[in-house]
Amino acid sequence: MKINNLFKDLEDGKCLIKLLEIVSGEKLEKPNQGRFIVHKIENLNIALNFLKSQVWLENIGAEDILSGNPKLILALIWSIILRYNFKYGDESQLRRTYKDDLLLWCQRITAGYAGLNITDFSNSWKNGMAFNALIHSQRPDLIDYNLLNPNDNFNNLNNAFELAQKHLGIAKLLDAEDIDVDDPDEKSIVTYVSTYYHIFSKMKNEAVDGKSIDKIVDSNEDSLNFSKTEIGELIEKLKNLEEAQLCPICMEHKKDTTFQCGHTVCNICAKPLVNCHICREKILSKIKIYVN
Repeated sequence: MKINNLFKDLEDGKCLIKLLEIVSGEKLEKPNQGRFIVHKIENLNIALNFLKSQVWLENIGAEDILSGNPKLILALIWSIILRYNFKYGDESQLRRTYKDDLLLWCQRITAGYAGLNITDFSNSWKNGMAFNALIHSQRPDLIDYNLLNPNDNFNNLNNAFELAQKHLGIAKLLDAEDIDVDDPDEKSIVTYVSTYYHIFSKMKNEAVDGKSIDKIVDSNEDSLNFSKTEIGELIEKLKNLEEAQLCPICMEHKKDTTFQCGHTVCNICAKPLVNCHICREKILSKIKIYVN
């Protein structure tokens, strides 16, 4: 069983059920082998009902997967990866932790950019400068950042989205009109920015097998696809991240610093933290540990 196109190959629910069985280790209800729409919806509901008992989901139904809705399917797969890879505890804690970690990552790689202060996943992105800074941080040849006008929201946003699609293979999940509004949608921005993380990690760590989820998710200008491997191999790569003992924030360095609460990150990510990235407990001590 293979998944070549994420938005198309999940529509009958069979692959999604199999994926959930592999990552969870649990047996789900046997899928209906029929080919009619009603059979596909039945299978998708089996998968979604199981997943909703495991992780927080919002505004996604069987019809969204059947129709190949890219934004919602991307959010669904990201939720699965988070739930069965990191296993941070209860779902509200998972949501808060992942968003905080992604925000910290954005702040780190855009530190030093003039006039840029990323504090959230809403208004901080409205004028497009943050998206352009992300791109410039990894591909300075694509943008002359100093020539951008912070007051030209529409052109800044379009510039970033088009460059990301053309040169980085990041699917254009957003339009300038979606972001240049009074209250940009946080979930949409988190989902889109996470694709930058995938691609940048892939650019930096492609030679390291199983280093990050960018080995599982392969974005291109047409769609977001699973890498063309057996589902079993795909899930094995998910598990490799945990086995490699990589820092859950940067996913680059070994975990070598533990807090009094018992949670561990790398020394680089530990330095700016005031509260634990997982349990949010105030950090009173940081202990460097030996790593092979």
